[in-house]
Amino acid sequence: DLRMGGYTVKTSLDPEQQRQAEQTIKRRLAQLAGQHVTNAALMMMQPRSGEILAYVGSGDYFDTSIQGQVDMVKAKRQPGSALKPFLYFQAFQQGFTPASVIADLPVRFETVDGKPYYPRNYGYAYHGPVSIRESLGSSLNIPAVKVLQSVGLYSFVGLLSRFGITFPEEPDHYGLALVLGGGETSLADVTRAYASLALSAKSVTPIDVLEVRDRNGVVREQAAQPFHEALFPLSSSAEQAAVLVSDILMDKSARLLSFGSSNLLDVGKRVAIKTGTTKDFRDNWAFGYTPEIVVGVWVGNADNSAMQGVYGITGALPIW
Repeated sequence: DLRMGGYTVKTSLDPEQQRQAEQTIKRRLAQLAGQHVTNAALMMMQPRSGEILAYVGSGDYFDTSIQGQVDMVKAKRQPGSALKPFLYFQAFQQGFTPASVIADLPVRFETVDGKPYYPRNYGYAYHGPVSIRESLGSSLNIPAVKVLQSVGLYSFVGLLSRFGITFPEEPDHYGLALVLGGGETSLADVTRAYASLALSAKSVTPIDVLEVRDRNGVVREQAAQPFHEALFPLSSSAEQAAVLVSDILMDKSARLLSFGSSNLLDVGKRVAIKTGTTKDFRDNWAFGYTPEIVVGVWVGNADNSAMQGVYGITGALPIW
């Protein structure tokens, strides 16, 4: 039946958004070539409809030197700080507030195998007492690890699974470093999770094919109507937590400690934005959302080799 042809497949992709995404990635990769950056991926979707408007799996599908046929939207990579908003979402449901104060000072944790763990901020700077608003907005590592210890590692992993982010190993395998990118997940899963956050913690089902018609014009497959289910039993508490997280990620003043008063995160609109960079610069990320649209970007190398000093704010964010 397929061999005879005649099928019409209507996707959710917006041709102009797709074209712009592909061109933007090619342009940015050319600019970063001197820093051993060979690849990037992007996923854009509408939270309310679930429709994927743009999907770029690699910088060049036909370039074997960059493993271009590997779909980096679905590949498992370390997300850096991109999961921190979900940690604070959980903390807000457990009684923390944006004004809660955490000590951003050197600290030592014991791992399950008895080895010491010393989380560090990028730049090895310490800021003393900081609010959660500052901690999330400036993506500070030490306060995030302290909050994770408080809310509980297993509880946090359970929360991530509700958002569609799962890991193959038990939580103790990753330890408290999980919130700093210690586990691997995909651009597709994290973008979808941010889409749920944009809808105040409601489910989102990604849609890439709207309908399939046969040669006679008969609809053979059709996407279901969007349905958004509350991810948590106490939906009002979850909605409030999501609003607080989004407000912090839109707050220019909350970013001052790490990013200064002028940076690419300031787009002139009320958009929630989060970047992420992994250890040794092997991956960096940028996510941004409103209730109308969410965009996720990954930049790195498919062979997992390290980039040269490229952060989320300099690699993925310009594409975003």
